Amino acid sequence: ICTVVGVSVLTSLLASEKNGFCREEVGSVVFYAGYAVVLSLTLVAAFSVIGQAKEALLSVRDQAAVLFPLLLALLTASGATASAAAYQAAGAFLSTGILSLFSSVAFPLLSAMVLLSVFGHLSESIKTAHLFSLVKSVAKWLVMTTVAVYSLFLGMQGITAASHDGVSYKLLKYAVG
Repeated sequence: ICTVVGVSVLTSLLASEKNGFCREEVGSVVFYAGYAVVLSLTLVAAFSVIGQAKEALLSVRDQAAVLFPLLLALLTASGATASAAAYQAAGAFLSTGILSLFSSVAFPLLSAMVLLSVFGHLSESIKTAHLFSLVKSVAKWLVMTTVAVYSLFLGMQGITAASHDGVSYKLLKYAVG
């Protein structure tokens, strides 16, 4: 941030200086050169953050793939066999599928939004506002739909597994005791 602020201040000082050696044309060239430097620094930082977020998401996906069988084994060992059976196939598929969807679709949409915003503000003749709105809307609907489907799935799966475990527990208690 300090580099961006420093370049911006230096560019403003040089571009506003209109005497002697610095005419109007040189001032505008200095302004656009400074703008390009600030823009490139900002884009590098933005894409670095997007890349780190994507790496973190892929790391979570890999950790979930390792821990999911262990959690199912613990559920089965604790007597929640219906819960383990309900979570087994569909839960693993949906969890890894959602994480893969976000890493392969949502993050590229985010990168496209950054680029469209930058190109839209470069010049008055480049108009990307409608395309930016479309990409933003698609990304928003993707996230909202994915979260809604996943929440509905987990809720229904929990209700179903809990009712099966409750019935099997009462049946076992009646048979034993």
